[in-house]
Amino acid sequence: MPRRKLPNRRSSMSYTLEFQSEKFDVTVGHYPDGKHGEVFLSRIKDKTAARLGQHLDATARDAAILISIALQHNVELSNLSHSITRDDDNNPMSILGAVIDSMEDVK
Repeated sequence: MPRRKLPNRRSSMSYTLEFQSEKFDVTVGHYPDGKHGEVFLSRIKDKTAARLGQHLDATARDAAILISIALQHNVELSNLSHSITRDDDNNPMSILGAVIDSMEDVK
């Protein structure tokens, strides 16, 4: 399926997400029809754990890129949500899953 390009100017929504005791800034960009089209994700750094989180920062950025690419290729958010790894209580086990779940609540 071809990529659906986002307009140069688009609406977005930003919020804070907490996952496994870490806080993240999430920004979701939208197409003119209101569908999600891109995600930006960055960890809110704690001074005491700044160096320890470099791998987590990279994983968060990569997760946002992968979600964005999937959305721009018309993969439904519900399909992504259904496909992620979950624990016994149906909670996401990765930051990627936590962002996908949080996006289902944000329109």
